[in-house]
Amino acid sequence: MTAQVLGHHDPNFDVYEFAEACGVNTRTRRGDRDGSIRAGVREQYGRYARPGSWEFDPEFVTTETSDFYHRGIDCEWFRRGYRGGDLLTFPLDGEVPPRWKPCAHCVTAAQA
Repeated sequence: MTAQVLGHHDPNFDVYEFAEACGVNTRTRRGDRDGSIRAGVREQYGRYARPGSWEFDPEFVTTETSDFYHRGIDCEWFRRGYRGGDLLTFPLDGEVPPRWKPCAHCVTAAQA
């Protein structure tokens, strides 16, 4: 639960670093990261769900390599183009830099 809260509030949070600092072995016998550590938190595309729920705070999302920003990770066009890069997020009440254009499928003119 603590990792969920920290991940939700800190965009730089690393659940593996946290587990290791708590003394938890995060490696398999081969030395790879154990997937059960990440499975213990509710996150999707690098975003942590609001603590106590599976709901994600609404925000605009994009990636460094994208030309568009989206209303959230649920946009079908975002999913088609997402290639596992770092997610960049912007609050709905803030401005997205002009480098990215609004997705015509999920961002309305009023939101842009």
